Amino acid sequence: MRTAVLAVAIIAFSADLYEEFTNFPGQFEIHHIFEFAATLGLVWLLWLEIQAGVELRQALRREREQVERLSGELSKHVEQCFRSWQLTPAEFDVAWLLLKGFSFAEIGALRDVKEKTVRHQATSIYGKAKVSGRSELSATFLEDVLTTNFDEKATQREKSSED
Repeated sequence: MRTAVLAVAIIAFSADLYEEFTNFPGQFEIHHIFEFAATLGLVWLLWLEIQAGVELRQALRREREQVERLSGELSKHVEQCFRSWQLTPAEFDVAWLLLKGFSFAEIGALRDVKEKTVRHQATSIYGKAKVSGRSELSATFLEDVLTTNFDEKATQREKSSED
């Protein structure tokens, strides 16, 4: 929005200057200097605004790439845990769907099995993972992420307090 306002202001000032110089040649007044300076200032602000937009888009792209990378790493970690728990292929699928927040009924519908079957598979998953339920299953992976981040921040705080 600011970019558009700046562009409109630049066009208005430029059009006014053009009109005055073409309709009244040779009549140079002090306000022309101010209009020209204002136009240059607006052009400079527009340039800064465009540069900020470019930098913001680049930062957003880098952040998206990092999210994709971290998401991939988390997915690999989850799959490694599933393999270490020796989940069956059906349990593997159910575990992913549980982590994604699907209900037992939804998982049953997606997998074309009865809800009771999904409940039995979930119970088996919880046992193999040594957790008591869905919340603990999810927390297992969330804890890995938060603990790592917390440990890094704690270490940074300790270093900065020593300085």
